[in-house]
Amino acid sequence: MPEYLPFPYPLPDGREPAQGKMFEYRVPTAGIETAKKLMNESAVESNGMFAFEVREVDSQTRNA
Repeated sequence: MPEYLPFPYPLPDGREPAQGKMFEYRVPTAGIETAKKLMNESAVESNGMFAFEVREVDSQTRNA
């Protein structure tokens, strides 16, 4: 599963992506963080996977 997926909507504050860009949101999954946490419980912030994050990326890069 990818770390980010497309977010095809304006942001809550009304912002839309710039020309040739798109928004993506962080998927709440655990990958390498889970392995690190199993080895050392202090290695990764707890519940960090629940943090909501949206980023703006080049739409050509994402669709390639």
